[in-house]
Amino acid sequence: EGGAFVGVGDVYSLTYRIPTYMSECTEELYSAFKQCSSGMLIYSSPGCGKTTALRSLVRKIAECEKGTNISVIDERREFYDELYRGLAVDIFSGYKRAHGLEIALRSASPSVLVLDEVGSESESRSFLGLSNSGVKILASAHAAGEDDVRKRSSLSPFFEHSVFDVLAGISIRDGRRVTKITRLGV
Repeated sequence: EGGAFVGVGDVYSLTYRIPTYMSECTEELYSAFKQCSSGMLIYSSPGCGKTTALRSLVRKIAECEKGTNISVIDERREFYDELYRGLAVDIFSGYKRAHGLEIALRSASPSVLVLDEVGSESESRSFLGLSNSGVKILASAHAAGEDDVRKRSSLSPFFEHSVFDVLAGISIRDGRRVTKITRLGV
């Protein structure tokens, strides 16, 4: 109505996404994250498990690195408190990303900021402002491969400002998840 989306009609089916914990790649991703100094970007094609990997990696970091405060900006509500009960993980659920980032920095004193599916250029600009805040950045993005990640105009500012020093690609081969870790500037 009036140019605004107000509802959905004639629904014939529903899809439920049930969050899970990924064990296949978590150790390798955690090892790569420990080696990064500024940030890590996890990328994959849709359906390969980047959000699941991100959820699992956040839990692993919180379990293994006591005293590390993690803030997850969860605009689409894909991170669930139950996975992080008793851990130093603050989930800013339902916040618009730029606003959530600002609130997290001001109120939660994070050591690590997490953002799932970085995509738009406006998000990139707001996220870039954090690159000099002393907070490690952990993010994910849709991309078919490392070349695709580097070519995306919305991600190029991250590379220009060296926000990420580790790229982690997830793909599926022969029914198994496979990771490819690339250290930038090494």
